[in-house]
Amino acid sequence: MVGIYRKVDFKLKLTSNKVFAIIAILLAAFALIAENPFSSKQSFITPEQFADSLIARKQNLKIIDLRSAEGFRKYHIPTSSNINLPGLGSVSLSKNDMIVFYSGRDNDSKTAQYEFEKKGFKNVYFLKGGIDGWMNKVIFPVLLQNASETEKKEFEKLERRSMYFGGQPEREGDNTKKVYRREGC
Repeated sequence: MVGIYRKVDFKLKLTSNKVFAIIAILLAAFALIAENPFSSKQSFITPEQFADSLIARKQNLKIIDLRSAEGFRKYHIPTSSNINLPGLGSVSLSKNDMIVFYSGRDNDSKTAQYEFEKKGFKNVYFLKGGIDGWMNKVIFPVLLQNASETEKKEFEKLERRSMYFGGQPEREGDNTKKVYRREGC
């Protein structure tokens, strides 16, 4: 049996839309594999990791609250210092310290983290989610009504962590008033 082969003449017509699409795909692929231009390491710490560091009383840990003095007075993470972003230039910190910045928005803390990293600080991070992340993940964790047994067991750990910082763990459907207070540290 003789195979029948047909010569196919394939002409690729490149329109400007196709060129732009190819460039966009190449740039997207490059962005996925490129390193973070601001840092060669993970530049944030999660609220849970941060809380565990505080509970363990990690040495040389410096916590900087970048929010307003009023926001700081209302509530702040234990052992933090209130320094606004422009005032950071006058702060004396050791390059051996682990420094964690937080604010109401991640932008200010990311900026501070980046600036300190440029100055040669190696252990500098921003708190992912800022003060809102801290409140939602550490102070007021919520157990969903349809939680699995594994999630319920994990919530027991979250409850202990929350209560250490004076928080109030919640179960979905509870209408408890959120009160900011500290007891454990």
